[in-house]
Amino acid sequence: MKIVIVSGAFPPASLAEANHALHLAEALARSGADVHVLTTQGSVVDGLPFTVHALMRDWSWSDARSPARVSPGQSCGVPGHAGTCAADIAAPAPTLSLGGLLLALASLLSVGAAAVLRRRRSSSG
Repeated sequence: MKIVIVSGAFPPASLAEANHALHLAEALARSGADVHVLTTQGSVVDGLPFTVHALMRDWSWSDARSPARVSPGQSCGVPGHAGTCAADIAAPAPTLSLGGLLLALASLLSVGAAAVLRRRRSSSG
């Protein structure tokens, strides 16, 4: 199963969201999923059991369409090359449509909203 995690924060950023995205991706990869993380440029971390695509510059709508323009036979998860693509036929980048990207974003937002509601309920009762 292929899974794309969309996160504006990812290590080495020291934010709770970055750690959550990292641990979620690690757990899914350990379960056998083919995990890809779409995140902000400069967030590439080496030695992970999944692929990090550090493509997003400013999270604008024009930026959201950039993963769909990655050519087959290109890999954007090259460690140390945040936001750039290098030809690599053996490891082609996943094809992301704008609809798939928006669905992943909506899923991430719903999980975050559920966590906020849970936190509010536990603190008020």
